[in-house]
Amino acid sequence: MQSLAAPFIAVPLMVLMTEEITIREIPWIASLVHITRTVASAAGLALVATFTRKQEQLHSALLGQHVESGSALVQGRIDATAATLEAQAIDPALAADQATAMLAGTVQREAFVLAYADMFLLLGIALALTALLTLFMYRPKLPGKFL
Repeated sequence: MQSLAAPFIAVPLMVLMTEEITIREIPWIASLVHITRTVASAAGLALVATFTRKQEQLHSALLGQHVESGSALVQGRIDATAATLEAQAIDPALAADQATAMLAGTVQREAFVLAYADMFLLLGIALALTALLTLFMYRPKLPGKFL
């Protein structure tokens, strides 16, 4: 996503930041570009991680509502997994606990899959909107001063 989004965000911003500068301003603009890229990358990563984690919690809660304790389907899955674990010479009580933990892990894994799907959808929409936005940005006169 970052490699696809760079032409729509980073390049137009750099053109806008560097179009009207003098030779004396080049070091200052270079550091401004570097700081902007660093802060924007950190902020973007934090937003993606936070959104993904919140979506995982949401999906985990929603999926967990369908996994009812004592349900015949759920108990059948736990019993089948416990039987498989018991066949590997594991204590029956421990096997039931491990089977329950494995089912919880499956629910969490699927919640993460749904959360990542949500995140990619959001990033795709943001990419499409920024691509559309670049069509309406100020177009500098090319070639620039330093070309």
